[in-house]
Amino acid sequence: MGNEKREGKQRIETSKVHIYAEEVEIKSKKLKGHPDKPNPDLICFDNLRSKLQNCIGQIISVTIRGCCDPFEGRLTKVEGELLIFDRIRAIPICDVTSFSPIFLAYATNSGDGPDDDTVSVVSTASNMEIAARIPVGDNPLGVAITPDGSRVYVTNSFGHTVSVISTATNTEILPRISVGDFPFGIAITPDGTRAYVTNLNGNNVSVINIATNSEIFPRIPVGLNPVAIAITSDGSRAYVTNSFSDNISVIKISTNTEKLPRIPVGTLPIGIAITPDGTRAYVTNGIGDGIGDTVTVIRTATNTVRSPDSGRGCS
Repeated sequence: MGNEKREGKQRIETSKVHIYAEEVEIKSKKLKGHPDKPNPDLICFDNLRSKLQNCIGQIISVTIRGCCDPFEGRLTKVEGELLIFDRIRAIPICDVTSFSPIFLAYATNSGDGPDDDTVSVVSTASNMEIAARIPVGDNPLGVAITPDGSRVYVTNSFGHTVSVISTATNTEILPRISVGDFPFGIAITPDGTRAYVTNLNGNNVSVINIATNSEIFPRIPVGLNPVAIAITSDGSRAYVTNSFSDNISVIKISTNTEKLPRIPVGTLPIGIAITPDGTRAYVTNGIGDGIGDTVTVIRTATNTVRSPDSGRGCS
């Protein structure tokens, strides 16, 4: 019965595509016109078809003539005058008035049970979830995407592992990668070769070889309870917030060693971000010591803290 249902479903889906194909063929004949007189509309059609072919494999938003809301889906094939989305839905190119790639955001959801530990896929165009949530490991927290956008790496803090998600299928690639105790933050090098994971209870950083999805030993010792991690745009250094040490560790990527001394910041540093030009690192301090929560600014050239603005020019 299972095979019969599957085959029946495939026949229905195939027949839908054939019906669309017949409709498009009629439109195509009208579009081409007389062979001796090139149709300007045909040139526009060919240009659009060529651009859409470059989007195969991507999730795109398509505006369709006569429809109000854009259609979003993964373009899996351009077949003649048809666009095939998610392998089952066909849209005539003739009906497309505009299209644009969709950028996706991946958010971790930590729940009370295994069924609640998932990753949401959000369209930045509509700010809505566009796919089924992806099951991962126990208590997922950190998330990072490879520079080529092909994979998502997620830290499973209670499972002491990292999940890898294929963005082509939005499914987890198994097996999971074993790392240290309570993995929290994660960052990927700009060249996409390594992922750096902070292990909160281990007071160290794990390094993952992305080509083999395996950990590179030894782990890198840092301060107490490391939380967040950020890597400079040139890929030379990683900055780690040591939340219970009230300082920042700087890791030299080429040797996977910590550069000492550590940089003192505010109380309970948690988050960190580095400017695109790599000149500044911004650190959020969770406790403001009576003066309100603060942000520390680090000069990455000297690994020193920028003094508060005195109003007397640059510091």
